[in-house]
Amino acid sequence: MFAAGDMTDFPIKLGGIAAQQADAAAESIAALAGAAIEPKPLVATIHGVLLSGGGPLYMRAQVTGSRGSHSRVSAEPIWAPATKIHARYLAPRLQSLDAVAHHADVHAAL
Repeated sequence: MFAAGDMTDFPIKLGGIAAQQADAAAESIAALAGAAIEPKPLVATIHGVLLSGGGPLYMRAQVTGSRGSHSRVSAEPIWAPATKIHARYLAPRLQSLDAVAHHADVHAAL
């Protein structure tokens, strides 16, 4: 059985963590189904952007157990692409949907 998100016993409930859990579960399921991949264990990482008058601050913390073990703050993006949710498959998909919506908004304004 595999689980991801709020229904797990992972102590931090966050969309980005849930997406990372889902990526790890999907890799394990694919390997069990015969895909030629080596599933990687979950490395839970929190990504956040603090918006302020002085410009955004990008924050990242790697979580082990219920505590952050490594953290970093920067005025420059720490991850690429610097999307709201950092997940291998979900982030690029959300970014493409945002681009389509932005394109539609621009054309509607013309």
